Amino acid sequence: MSDKRLIGEDASAYRFTLGTLVTGDGTTTSMSAGKIYKIAAKATASSIFPTAFVVNDYYYAPLQQTLAVGDNVYPVTETLITDCKSWTMTVSADSIEVTVLKDTVKKYRKGKPDVSGTITGIVTTDQLKTSGSIHNRFIKVVNLTEGVAPADANIFPIDKSDYFLKAYLNEDDLAGNVQAFILAQIDPLGTNWGADIGSAQEWSADFKFDGADPVMFTITNV
Repeated sequence: MSDKRLIGEDASAYRFTLGTLVTGDGTTTSMSAGKIYKIAAKATASSIFPTAFVVNDYYYAPLQQTLAVGDNVYPVTETLITDCKSWTMTVSADSIEVTVLKDTVKKYRKGKPDVSGTITGIVTTDQLKTSGSIHNRFIKVVNLTEGVAPADANIFPIDKSDYFLKAYLNEDDLAGNVQAFILAQIDPLGTNWGADIGSAQEWSADFKFDGADPVMFTITNV
Protein backbone atom coordinates (compact mmCIF):
# COMPACT_ATOMS: atom_id res chain seq x y z
CA MET A 1 0.00 0.00 0.00
CA SER A 2 1.48 3.33 -1.07
CA ASP A 3 1.51 6.44 1.13
CA LYS A 4 0.19 8.80 -1.53
CA ARG A 5 0.88 12.51 -1.20
CA LEU A 6 -2.31 14.15 -2.36
CA ILE A 7 -2.75 17.02 -4.79
CA GLY A 8 -5.80 18.96 -5.94
CA GLU A 9 -6.39 16.70 -8.93
CA ASP A 10 -6.98 13.75 -6.57
CA ALA A 11 -10.14 15.39 -5.22
CA SER A 12 -13.74 15.69 -6.41
CA ALA A 13 -17.16 16.57 -5.05
CA TYR A 14 -20.54 14.86 -5.34
CA ARG A 15 -24.02 15.77 -4.22
CA PHE A 16 -25.96 12.79 -2.93
CA THR A 17 -29.64 12.22 -2.36
CA LEU A 18 -31.47 9.73 -0.17
CA GLY A 19 -33.62 7.03 -1.74
CA THR A 20 -36.60 5.05 -0.46
CA LEU A 21 -36.34 3.52 3.01
CA VAL A 22 -35.12 -0.10 3.03
CA THR A 23 -36.50 -2.11 5.95
CA GLY A 24 -34.36 -5.01 7.21
CA ASP A 25 -36.04 -8.42 7.36
CA GLY A 26 -33.02 -10.55 8.20
CA THR A 27 -33.09 -12.54 4.95
CA THR A 28 -33.87 -10.77 1.68
CA THR A 29 -32.97 -7.10 2.26
CA SER A 30 -29.31 -6.18 2.02
CA MET A 31 -26.86 -3.38 1.38
CA SER A 32 -24.74 -3.56 -1.76
CA ALA A 33 -20.94 -3.62 -1.56
CA GLY A 34 -19.31 -0.26 -2.16
CA LYS A 35 -22.47 1.76 -1.57
CA ILE A 36 -23.31 4.40 1.03
CA TYR A 37 -26.38 4.39 3.25
CA LYS A 38 -27.88 6.56 5.96
CA ILE A 39 -28.96 4.66 9.06
CA ALA A 40 -32.64 5.24 9.81
CA ALA A 41 -33.00 2.69 12.64
CA LYS A 42 -30.89 0.07 14.44
CA ALA A 43 -31.98 -3.30 15.75
CA THR A 44 -31.88 -3.30 19.55
CA ALA A 45 -29.93 -6.55 19.96
CA SER A 46 -28.73 -7.98 16.64
CA SER A 47 -27.87 -4.94 14.54
CA ILE A 48 -25.22 -5.48 11.87
CA PHE A 49 -23.92 -1.97 12.53
CA PRO A 50 -21.05 -1.56 15.02
CA THR A 51 -21.99 0.16 18.27
CA ALA A 52 -20.11 3.31 17.24
CA PHE A 53 -22.66 3.90 14.48
CA VAL A 54 -25.89 5.57 15.58
CA VAL A 55 -29.15 6.53 13.90
CA ASN A 56 -28.64 9.24 11.23
CA ASP A 57 -24.98 8.26 10.73
CA TYR A 58 -23.71 7.52 7.23
CA TYR A 59 -22.47 4.00 6.57
CA TYR A 60 -20.24 2.64 3.81
CA ALA A 61 -20.86 -1.05 3.07
CA PRO A 62 -17.48 -2.68 2.31
CA LEU A 63 -19.26 -5.89 1.28
CA GLN A 64 -22.83 -7.04 0.70
CA GLN A 65 -24.54 -7.17 4.09
CA THR A 66 -27.97 -8.52 4.97
CA LEU A 67 -29.95 -6.12 7.14
CA ALA A 68 -31.17 -7.51 10.47
CA VAL A 69 -34.78 -7.09 11.51
CA GLY A 70 -34.90 -3.57 12.91
CA ASP A 71 -32.02 -2.27 10.78
CA ASN A 72 -33.45 0.28 8.35
CA VAL A 73 -31.46 2.42 5.91
CA TYR A 74 -31.80 4.98 3.16
CA PRO A 75 -29.69 4.18 0.08
CA VAL A 76 -27.64 7.02 -1.34
CA THR A 77 -27.46 8.09 -4.99
CA GLU A 78 -24.40 10.15 -5.90
CA THR A 79 -24.17 12.79 -8.65
CA LEU A 80 -20.86 14.37 -9.60
CA ILE A 81 -20.83 18.17 -9.27
CA THR A 82 -19.39 18.53 -12.75
CA ASP A 83 -18.75 22.27 -12.58
CA CYS A 84 -16.92 22.13 -9.23
CA LYS A 85 -13.44 23.65 -9.34
CA SER A 86 -12.49 23.46 -5.68
CA TRP A 87 -13.84 22.89 -2.20
CA THR A 88 -12.56 23.72 1.26
CA MET A 89 -13.62 22.91 4.83
CA THR A 90 -12.25 24.80 7.82
CA VAL A 91 -12.57 23.62 11.42
CA SER A 92 -12.24 26.10 14.29
CA ALA A 93 -13.23 26.26 17.94
CA ASP A 94 -13.81 29.03 20.46
CA SER A 95 -11.21 29.64 23.14
CA ILE A 96 -13.00 29.75 26.51
CA GLU A 97 -11.13 31.32 29.39
CA VAL A 98 -11.34 29.30 32.63
CA THR A 99 -8.80 31.21 34.72
CA VAL A 100 -9.26 31.17 38.50
CA LEU A 101 -7.61 33.32 41.20
CA LYS A 102 -4.94 30.78 42.10
CA ASP A 103 -3.64 30.55 38.51
CA THR A 104 -0.44 32.41 37.71
CA VAL A 105 -1.18 32.44 33.96
CA LYS A 106 -4.51 32.44 32.15
CA LYS A 107 -6.03 29.01 31.37
CA TYR A 108 -8.31 28.09 28.48
CA ARG A 109 -10.57 25.29 27.29
CA LYS A 110 -11.59 24.50 23.75
CA GLY A 111 -15.25 25.07 22.90
CA LYS A 112 -17.36 23.13 20.41
CA PRO A 113 -15.85 22.96 16.93
CA ASP A 114 -17.40 24.96 14.12
CA VAL A 115 -16.99 23.82 10.52
CA SER A 116 -17.51 26.05 7.53
CA GLY A 117 -16.62 25.64 3.89
CA THR A 118 -16.73 26.92 0.36
CA ILE A 119 -17.39 25.29 -2.98
CA THR A 120 -16.25 27.08 -6.14
CA GLY A 121 -16.89 26.23 -9.75
CA ILE A 122 -16.86 27.28 -13.37
CA VAL A 123 -20.22 28.42 -14.72
CA THR A 124 -21.50 25.91 -17.31
CA THR A 125 -24.74 26.06 -19.26
CA ASP A 126 -25.60 22.46 -18.36
CA GLN A 127 -25.48 23.21 -14.63
CA LEU A 128 -27.40 26.45 -15.05
CA LYS A 129 -30.22 24.30 -16.48
CA THR A 130 -30.05 21.63 -13.77
CA SER A 131 -32.61 21.17 -11.02
CA GLY A 132 -30.98 21.04 -7.58
CA SER A 133 -27.75 22.78 -8.62
CA ILE A 134 -26.16 25.34 -6.31
CA HIS A 135 -27.71 28.05 -8.49
CA ASN A 136 -31.17 26.53 -8.11
CA ARG A 137 -30.84 26.79 -4.31
CA PHE A 138 -31.33 30.55 -4.64
CA ILE A 139 -33.12 31.25 -7.91
CA LYS A 140 -35.95 29.66 -9.89
CA VAL A 141 -34.80 28.11 -13.18
CA VAL A 142 -36.97 28.18 -16.31
CA ASN A 143 -35.66 26.15 -19.27
CA LEU A 144 -37.16 27.07 -22.66
CA THR A 145 -36.67 25.96 -26.26
CA GLU A 146 -37.29 28.34 -29.15
CA GLY A 147 -40.61 27.53 -30.82
CA VAL A 148 -41.79 25.23 -28.00
CA ALA A 149 -44.40 26.20 -25.41
CA PRO A 150 -43.12 26.04 -21.81
CA ALA A 151 -44.05 23.02 -19.67
CA ASP A 152 -44.08 22.50 -15.92
CA ALA A 153 -41.40 19.81 -16.30
CA ASN A 154 -38.96 22.50 -17.46
CA ILE A 155 -39.59 24.92 -14.58
CA PHE A 156 -37.65 24.32 -11.36
CA PRO A 157 -38.75 26.27 -8.26
CA ILE A 158 -36.08 27.18 -5.70
CA ASP A 159 -34.67 23.91 -4.34
CA LYS A 160 -35.28 23.69 -0.59
CA SER A 161 -34.40 20.03 -0.17
CA ASP A 162 -31.60 18.79 2.11
CA TYR A 163 -28.16 19.15 0.53
CA PHE A 164 -25.77 16.26 1.15
CA LEU A 165 -22.11 16.49 0.10
CA LYS A 166 -19.54 13.77 -0.55
CA ALA A 167 -16.17 15.53 -0.75
CA TYR A 168 -13.28 13.36 -1.91
CA LEU A 169 -9.75 14.06 -0.75
CA ASN A 170 -8.61 11.09 -2.83
CA GLU A 171 -10.85 9.46 -5.41
CA ASP A 172 -8.53 6.60 -6.33
CA ASP A 173 -9.83 3.05 -6.86
CA LEU A 174 -6.52 1.43 -7.82
CA ALA A 175 -5.65 -1.69 -5.80
CA GLY A 176 -3.46 -0.91 -2.81
CA ASN A 177 -4.36 2.77 -2.70
CA VAL A 178 -6.67 4.47 -0.21
CA GLN A 179 -9.83 6.39 -1.02
CA ALA A 180 -10.71 9.19 1.39
CA PHE A 181 -13.87 11.27 1.54
CA ILE A 182 -16.01 13.32 3.91
CA LEU A 183 -19.79 12.90 4.09
CA ALA A 184 -21.83 15.78 5.44
CA GLN A 185 -25.16 17.55 5.24
CA ILE A 186 -24.49 21.17 4.41
CA ASP A 187 -26.54 24.33 4.06
CA PRO A 188 -25.26 26.60 1.24
CA LEU A 189 -25.53 30.20 2.41
CA GLY A 190 -25.30 31.99 -0.91
CA THR A 191 -23.72 32.06 -4.35
CA ASN A 192 -22.65 34.57 -6.95
CA TRP A 193 -22.44 35.08 -10.70
CA GLY A 194 -20.42 37.49 -12.78
CA ALA A 195 -18.19 37.97 -15.78
CA ASP A 196 -14.89 39.68 -16.52
CA ILE A 197 -13.07 40.09 -19.82
CA GLY A 198 -10.29 37.52 -20.25
CA SER A 199 -11.43 35.31 -17.38
CA ALA A 200 -13.61 32.22 -16.94
CA GLN A 201 -16.99 32.86 -15.35
CA GLU A 202 -16.87 31.39 -11.83
CA TRP A 203 -19.28 30.89 -8.94
CA SER A 204 -18.72 30.24 -5.25
CA ALA A 205 -20.94 29.16 -2.38
CA ASP A 206 -20.11 29.33 1.32
CA PHE A 207 -21.73 26.72 3.54
CA LYS A 208 -22.21 25.59 7.12
CA PHE A 209 -22.91 22.10 8.40
CA ASP A 210 -26.41 20.87 9.16
CA GLY A 211 -28.02 17.60 10.24
CA ALA A 212 -25.89 14.67 11.41
CA ASP A 213 -22.24 15.26 12.29
CA PRO A 214 -19.84 14.87 9.35
CA VAL A 215 -17.69 11.76 9.07
CA MET A 216 -14.53 10.89 7.16
CA PHE A 217 -14.17 7.48 5.55
CA THR A 218 -10.94 5.90 4.30
CA ILE A 219 -11.24 2.80 2.12
CA THR A 220 -8.27 0.57 1.35
CA ASN A 221 -8.71 -0.80 -2.17
CA VAL A 222 -8.03 -4.50 -2.78
